[in-house]
Amino acid sequence: MQTLQSLKTRDRQPERMDDPALDRDEHILALQGLRRINLISRAVSALWNPIAAAFPADHDEPLRILDIGCGSGDVATGIWKRARQAGRHVQMVGCDISDVAISTATARAAMEDADVRFEVRDVLDGPLPDGYDVICCALFLHHLADDDIICLLRRVHAAGASMFVASDLVRSRRGYVLSRIATRWLSRSPVVHTDGPLSVRAALTSHELHDLTQQAGLEQVSIQRQWPERLRMTWLRETAAGR
Repeated sequence: MQTLQSLKTRDRQPERMDDPALDRDEHILALQGLRRINLISRAVSALWNPIAAAFPADHDEPLRILDIGCGSGDVATGIWKRARQAGRHVQMVGCDISDVAISTATARAAMEDADVRFEVRDVLDGPLPDGYDVICCALFLHHLADDDIICLLRRVHAAGASMFVASDLVRSRRGYVLSRIATRWLSRSPVVHTDGPLSVRAALTSHELHDLTQQAGLEQVSIQRQWPERLRMTWLRETAAGR
Protein backbone atom coordinates (compact mmCIF):
# COMPACT_ATOMS: atom_id res chain seq x y z
CA MET A 1 0.00 0.00 0.00
CA GLN A 2 2.87 2.39 0.79
CA THR A 3 4.29 1.98 -2.73
CA LEU A 4 0.90 2.53 -4.39
CA GLN A 5 0.33 5.69 -2.35
CA SER A 6 3.76 6.98 -3.41
CA LEU A 7 2.61 6.95 -7.04
CA LYS A 8 0.87 10.28 -6.51
CA THR A 9 4.12 12.06 -7.41
CA ARG A 10 7.16 11.16 -9.49
CA ASP A 11 9.79 9.22 -7.59
CA ARG A 12 12.99 8.97 -9.62
CA GLN A 13 15.40 6.43 -8.16
CA PRO A 14 18.65 5.23 -9.79
CA GLU A 15 17.94 2.37 -12.20
CA ARG A 16 20.51 -0.38 -12.67
CA MET A 17 20.27 -0.05 -16.44
CA ASP A 18 21.59 3.51 -16.20
CA ASP A 19 24.69 2.48 -14.24
CA PRO A 20 27.78 2.77 -16.49
CA ALA A 21 29.43 0.09 -14.33
CA LEU A 22 26.71 -2.48 -15.06
CA ASP A 23 28.21 -5.81 -16.13
CA ARG A 24 28.13 -6.16 -19.93
CA ASP A 25 26.43 -9.56 -19.89
CA GLU A 26 23.79 -8.33 -17.44
CA HIS A 27 23.25 -5.29 -19.65
CA ILE A 28 22.76 -7.40 -22.78
CA LEU A 29 20.34 -9.72 -20.96
CA ALA A 30 18.35 -6.69 -19.83
CA LEU A 31 18.25 -5.33 -23.39
CA GLN A 32 16.84 -8.65 -24.56
CA GLY A 33 14.10 -8.42 -21.96
CA LEU A 34 13.21 -4.87 -22.97
CA ARG A 35 13.04 -5.99 -26.59
CA ARG A 36 10.35 -8.53 -25.65
CA ILE A 37 8.47 -5.92 -23.65
CA ASN A 38 8.57 -3.51 -26.60
CA LEU A 39 7.25 -6.25 -28.86
CA ILE A 40 4.31 -7.10 -26.60
CA SER A 41 3.49 -3.43 -25.94
CA ARG A 42 3.59 -2.60 -29.68
CA ALA A 43 6.20 0.10 -29.28
CA VAL A 44 6.99 0.19 -33.00
CA SER A 45 3.35 0.79 -33.96
CA ALA A 46 3.00 3.46 -31.27
CA LEU A 47 5.69 5.50 -33.02
CA TRP A 48 5.35 4.50 -36.67
CA ASN A 49 1.58 4.95 -37.03
CA PRO A 50 1.51 8.71 -36.29
CA ILE A 51 4.67 9.21 -38.37
CA ALA A 52 3.11 7.48 -41.37
CA ALA A 53 -0.08 9.50 -40.92
CA ALA A 54 1.76 12.83 -40.74
CA PHE A 55 3.85 12.41 -43.87
CA PRO A 56 2.23 11.57 -47.21
CA ALA A 57 3.25 8.36 -48.93
CA ASP A 58 4.41 10.35 -51.95
CA HIS A 59 6.86 12.35 -49.81
CA ASP A 60 9.57 13.16 -52.37
CA GLU A 61 12.65 12.92 -50.16
CA PRO A 62 13.57 10.03 -47.84
CA LEU A 63 11.99 10.48 -44.42
CA ARG A 64 14.81 11.11 -41.95
CA ILE A 65 14.09 9.71 -38.48
CA LEU A 66 16.22 9.85 -35.31
CA ASP A 67 15.41 7.50 -32.41
CA ILE A 68 16.95 8.83 -29.20
CA GLY A 69 17.70 6.57 -26.24
CA CYS A 70 17.35 3.69 -28.69
CA GLY A 71 18.66 0.90 -26.44
CA SER A 72 19.12 -2.32 -28.39
CA GLY A 73 17.74 -0.67 -31.52
CA ASP A 74 14.71 -2.94 -31.82
CA VAL A 75 12.29 -0.04 -32.18
CA ALA A 76 14.45 1.81 -34.72
CA THR A 77 14.91 -1.37 -36.73
CA GLY A 78 11.20 -2.13 -36.43
CA ILE A 79 10.27 1.31 -37.76
CA TRP A 80 12.63 0.82 -40.71
CA LYS A 81 11.00 -2.53 -41.47
CA ARG A 82 7.47 -1.13 -41.22
CA ALA A 83 8.40 1.71 -43.56
CA ARG A 84 9.90 -0.70 -46.05
CA GLN A 85 6.79 -2.90 -45.95
CA ALA A 86 4.71 0.20 -46.68
CA GLY A 87 6.93 1.15 -49.60
CA ARG A 88 8.29 4.18 -47.76
CA HIS A 89 11.92 5.24 -48.00
CA VAL A 90 13.37 6.22 -44.61
CA GLN A 91 16.83 7.05 -43.37
CA MET A 92 16.81 5.68 -39.83
CA VAL A 93 19.37 6.54 -37.14
CA GLY A 94 19.37 5.49 -33.50
CA CYS A 95 21.45 6.95 -30.70
CA ASP A 96 22.09 6.03 -27.08
CA ILE A 97 24.54 7.07 -24.39
CA SER A 98 25.57 3.42 -23.84
CA ASP A 99 28.23 1.88 -26.06
CA VAL A 100 26.95 -1.57 -25.03
CA ALA A 101 23.50 -0.69 -26.33
CA ILE A 102 24.88 0.73 -29.57
CA SER A 103 27.13 -2.25 -30.27
CA THR A 104 24.17 -4.57 -29.59
CA ALA A 105 21.90 -2.52 -31.85
CA THR A 106 24.45 -2.39 -34.67
CA ALA A 107 25.01 -6.15 -34.56
CA ARG A 108 21.29 -6.91 -34.54
CA ALA A 109 20.55 -4.56 -37.43
CA ALA A 110 23.27 -6.25 -39.48
CA MET A 111 21.87 -9.67 -38.60
CA GLU A 112 18.41 -8.57 -39.76
CA ASP A 113 19.80 -6.86 -42.87
CA ALA A 114 18.27 -3.56 -41.78
CA ASP A 115 19.75 -0.34 -43.15
CA VAL A 116 19.81 1.46 -39.80
CA ARG A 117 22.77 3.38 -38.42
CA PHE A 118 23.52 3.65 -34.71
CA GLU A 119 25.77 6.05 -32.82
CA VAL A 120 26.76 6.82 -29.25
CA ARG A 121 25.32 10.18 -28.21
CA ASP A 122 24.31 11.91 -24.98
CA VAL A 123 21.24 13.88 -26.04
CA LEU A 124 21.42 15.97 -22.86
CA ASP A 125 24.91 17.19 -23.71
CA GLY A 126 24.64 19.87 -26.36
CA PRO A 127 22.22 20.43 -29.22
CA LEU A 128 20.56 17.63 -31.15
CA PRO A 129 21.72 17.06 -34.73
CA ASP A 130 19.67 18.88 -37.35
CA GLY A 131 18.43 17.55 -40.66
CA TYR A 132 15.83 15.12 -39.28
CA ASP A 133 12.15 15.22 -40.17
CA VAL A 134 11.17 13.18 -37.11
CA ILE A 135 12.73 12.65 -33.70
CA CYS A 136 11.22 9.88 -31.58
CA CYS A 137 11.82 7.82 -28.46
CA ALA A 138 10.34 4.89 -26.57
CA LEU A 139 10.65 4.32 -22.81
CA PHE A 140 13.14 7.17 -22.53
CA LEU A 141 11.45 10.22 -21.02
CA HIS A 142 10.85 8.60 -17.62
CA HIS A 143 14.63 8.38 -17.14
CA LEU A 144 14.87 12.19 -17.21
CA ALA A 145 14.22 14.86 -14.61
CA ASP A 146 11.49 17.38 -15.42
CA ASP A 147 14.03 20.10 -16.28
CA ASP A 148 15.87 17.71 -18.59
CA ILE A 149 12.63 16.82 -20.39
CA ILE A 150 11.92 20.51 -20.94
CA CYS A 151 15.47 21.02 -22.19
CA LEU A 152 15.18 18.03 -24.53
CA LEU A 153 11.89 19.25 -25.99
CA ARG A 154 13.39 22.67 -26.62
CA ARG A 155 16.35 21.04 -28.34
CA VAL A 156 14.00 19.01 -30.53
CA HIS A 157 12.36 22.27 -31.61
CA ALA A 158 15.73 23.98 -32.15
CA ALA A 159 16.97 21.07 -34.27
CA GLY A 160 14.29 21.86 -36.84
CA ALA A 161 12.44 18.55 -36.71
CA SER A 162 8.89 18.64 -38.06
CA MET A 163 7.66 16.03 -35.60
CA PHE A 164 8.43 14.52 -32.22
CA VAL A 165 6.79 11.30 -31.03
CA ALA A 166 7.39 9.72 -27.63
CA SER A 167 5.89 6.57 -26.17
CA ASP A 168 6.41 5.94 -22.49
CA LEU A 169 4.98 4.49 -19.31
CA VAL A 170 2.19 6.18 -17.43
CA ARG A 171 2.46 6.36 -13.64
CA SER A 172 -0.56 4.50 -12.31
CA ARG A 173 -1.46 1.72 -9.89
CA ARG A 174 -2.43 -0.56 -12.74
CA GLY A 175 0.85 0.19 -14.51
CA TYR A 176 2.84 -0.55 -11.38
CA VAL A 177 1.18 -3.93 -10.81
CA LEU A 178 1.49 -4.76 -14.50
CA SER A 179 5.20 -3.92 -14.47
CA ARG A 180 5.87 -6.30 -11.59
CA ILE A 181 4.09 -9.12 -13.40
CA ALA A 182 5.20 -8.47 -16.98
CA THR A 183 8.89 -7.98 -16.23
CA ARG A 184 9.09 -11.41 -14.62
CA TRP A 185 6.98 -13.04 -17.31
CA LEU A 186 8.90 -11.58 -20.25
CA SER A 187 12.48 -11.48 -18.96
CA ARG A 188 14.98 -13.50 -16.96
CA SER A 189 16.96 -10.34 -16.23
CA PRO A 190 17.19 -9.28 -12.56
CA VAL A 191 17.94 -5.78 -13.88
CA VAL A 192 14.60 -5.65 -15.68
CA HIS A 193 12.81 -7.10 -12.64
CA THR A 194 14.21 -4.29 -10.49
CA ASP A 195 14.02 -1.43 -12.97
CA GLY A 196 10.50 -2.11 -14.26
CA PRO A 197 8.59 -0.98 -11.15
CA LEU A 198 11.12 1.83 -10.59
CA SER A 199 10.40 3.06 -14.11
CA VAL A 200 6.67 3.29 -13.40
CA ARG A 201 7.32 5.27 -10.23
CA ALA A 202 9.48 7.66 -12.27
CA ALA A 203 6.98 7.97 -15.11
CA LEU A 204 4.70 10.91 -15.85
CA THR A 205 0.95 11.33 -15.94
CA SER A 206 -0.64 12.87 -19.02
CA HIS A 207 -1.24 16.13 -17.13
CA GLU A 208 2.37 16.32 -15.99
CA LEU A 209 3.68 15.67 -19.48
CA HIS A 210 1.34 18.30 -20.92
CA ASP A 211 2.61 20.84 -18.39
CA LEU A 212 6.21 20.11 -19.42
CA THR A 213 5.42 20.58 -23.10
CA GLN A 214 3.85 23.94 -22.27
CA GLN A 215 6.92 24.99 -20.30
CA ALA A 216 9.04 23.98 -23.29
CA GLY A 217 6.95 26.25 -25.49
CA LEU A 218 5.57 23.52 -27.75
CA GLU A 219 2.21 23.89 -29.46
CA GLN A 220 0.28 21.38 -31.59
CA VAL A 221 0.82 18.70 -28.92
CA SER A 222 -1.38 15.61 -28.55
CA ILE A 223 -1.12 13.22 -25.60
CA GLN A 224 -3.00 9.93 -25.65
CA ARG A 225 -3.36 7.04 -23.23
CA GLN A 226 -2.60 3.71 -24.88
CA TRP A 227 -2.51 0.03 -24.02
CA PRO A 228 -0.81 -1.26 -21.90
CA GLU A 229 -0.63 1.74 -19.52
CA ARG A 230 1.33 3.90 -21.95
CA LEU A 231 1.33 7.55 -22.94
CA ARG A 232 2.01 8.70 -26.47
CA MET A 233 2.97 12.31 -27.01
CA THR A 234 2.92 13.67 -30.55
CA TRP A 235 4.12 17.14 -31.50
CA LEU A 236 3.85 18.59 -34.99
CA ARG A 237 5.55 21.81 -35.97
CA GLU A 238 2.93 24.25 -37.24
CA THR A 239 4.13 24.02 -40.85
CA ALA A 240 3.96 20.21 -40.69
CA ALA A 241 0.54 20.21 -39.05
CA GLY A 242 -0.87 22.20 -41.92
CA ARG A 243 0.53 20.04 -44.70
